[in-house]
Amino acid sequence: MLALWRARSQRERTLILVLVIVVVFVALPAFAWREISAWRVQSRADLAQARTVLDDVSRLAALPRAPETTPAIGPDAVRAAALASAGDLGVALTRVELAPGGGVSVMTASADSVAVWRWLAALGEDHAIVLQRTTLARADGSGTITAELTLVSSAQEPVR
Repeated sequence: MLALWRARSQRERTLILVLVIVVVFVALPAFAWREISAWRVQSRADLAQARTVLDDVSRLAALPRAPETTPAIGPDAVRAAALASAGDLGVALTRVELAPGGGVSVMTASADSVAVWRWLAALGEDHAIVLQRTTLARADGSGTITAELTLVSSAQEPVR
């Protein structure tokens, strides 16, 4: 590399040095300034949009809220939801009948305990159905259980 530099005439060396100085002190800062200016313009637009969103959220937060209520579903809807959800999750039901007091009495066949818990969680999350009464019996040492449950709509469940 040094040999290439020495092979150049004094005029060529001067021209190359001037070109390097122009690139380093003029062209690179001009390019950097252009990128920084574009970033500043975009940041201002983003800030204006964020302030608009903040104002909208503040206005929404100031509005009065309606009380959260879960609509009550009848025993027939509880029964239908229990049957459909149990079938989807592989829990076999041996008895499903209306219970005194508006609930639904359900008895499961011997089933994996994890599947039963997932079924109960799905009933609560998807259909707002809660347990009113529970009896669990361990079927054997393999993690299977039988369950006798009374299910009601969460709106029917008395607050304790």
